[in-house]
Amino acid sequence: MKRWILLLMLVVFMMPSLSACSKDTRRDRNLQLELVCSQSVYDSNEPIDCTAILSYIGEEDSFDFYTGDPAMMFAIGGGQYFNGQSDLLQLDVFNHFTIEKDHPIEFPFVKYMGFHLGRDQDAVDFWNEFLAKDEFLLEPGDYEIFAAVWYVLTPGDKSSIITVSKTITVE
Repeated sequence: MKRWILLLMLVVFMMPSLSACSKDTRRDRNLQLELVCSQSVYDSNEPIDCTAILSYIGEEDSFDFYTGDPAMMFAIGGGQYFNGQSDLLQLDVFNHFTIEKDHPIEFPFVKYMGFHLGRDQDAVDFWNEFLAKDEFLLEPGDYEIFAAVWYVLTPGDKSSIITVSKTITVE
């Protein structure tokens, strides 16, 4: 019984700290990922501006790892054709990547489509139109923007992932 009470207390006290960093900053022992959007509310005709910032937070001068191409994956949750985190792809191709301490790398949001269309012609038409536009525009609604980086220390190792999200509203 004491274990359950202790576990419950631990969960209750940990929840605020977990929720405080789950929306726009996440980290593990090596990397920190932050997602920055220029604002939280956009007009429907206003381009959305989001950037992921990857920083090395370890003790060495730099951090070497292997990651996919692209190194930073983005996804959108909300609306009819966006599937949120399930649209983030874990790639089998790994490229060597080095990040220097105190030199964060910025990745502007890039639109891409996951493997979820099937044979839905409306979805195919939507994605063709969405990807053809250079600007990142969304229909009115609430959306969650995701950024993620998968990495391994050496090819063949179990992968680590850091995912961060930020909620925006389009009016």
